[in-house]
Amino acid sequence: MGNDIFKGKSIIYFVLLPVCLLVGTAAAQPVDSPPAAYQALIAAPAYETPGTVLTTRLIPGQPLSGLGYQIAPRADPAGMLYQFRIDTDYGTFEPQSLQMMRVRLTELRALARLRELSEEPLFIQGMGKQLEKTAVATGKALMSPIKTIKQIPGSIKEFTGDIQAQQAVGQVYGESGTPAHAQVKRELASRLGVDPYTDNQPLQDLLNEVARNQNRGRLVASIGTFMVGGAGIAMGAAEMNQDFQSLIRDKSAAQLQVDNHTALLRMGCSVASVEQFLVKPGYTASNCTAIARAVSSLASVKNVC
Repeated sequence: MGNDIFKGKSIIYFVLLPVCLLVGTAAAQPVDSPPAAYQALIAAPAYETPGTVLTTRLIPGQPLSGLGYQIAPRADPAGMLYQFRIDTDYGTFEPQSLQMMRVRLTELRALARLRELSEEPLFIQGMGKQLEKTAVATGKALMSPIKTIKQIPGSIKEFTGDIQAQQAVGQVYGESGTPAHAQVKRELASRLGVDPYTDNQPLQDLLNEVARNQNRGRLVASIGTFMVGGAGIAMGAAEMNQDFQSLIRDKSAAQLQVDNHTALLRMGCSVASVEQFLVKPGYTASNCTAIARAVSSLASVKNVC
């Protein structure tokens, strides 16, 4: 029995001795002198600051130069995104996201095609005769629509709907040109894969110029499906269904905003928040429509408004 107790005590002793030595060693360390590795960890910044990145890594396969533009070889970090730089014949663009970069590149290709178009004989022939007659006919239609209906672009129902929507919401951000040219301009933009309400001013000017041309119908048709499948309106064209693209083409900016207003209110969003959203600088009618449709698809989500 005595030997067993002795053996048991010996086992406990030899098991605890290394632990005690380890604790003693740790206790011997000065409290105010943590290990060097720990000190380095404390001194490290809270997060790593990203550096510039090669543009070709972010948009692989995209040439850095094209007709009338040159892309900077490096992109700078901008928060959670990257800021690019494009020097063009029309000035410098600095898109602040990868998606906006794709949109700008699509617009530059559209500008190149429109510039080609403006040098073609068909465009030059139609320069002297613009849409003054159509504008006069439109004015007459408000007084006597039955007699002049055949002279109006599109149906009288669509035209009066556009006028009513314009009166309801006023001028919409990004909208330019006159109502008489608007439908042709939207068709032209659709074929080029760009937003008809883009803040790219040179593109706005060329879209309006072609839409005013006497030969506008044949000019639009001559583009064919030049840019369909490009970066497109607000989002990548691959991310937009045909219904959305048709909506942007067939409805005016004012009509789109009336629809957006109605859809968001129907979801229970407050009047103040909806109206603030629809007049937000930088959001075109196309942007608002894309966002409103996305929000509507989440109608069952709590607090989605």
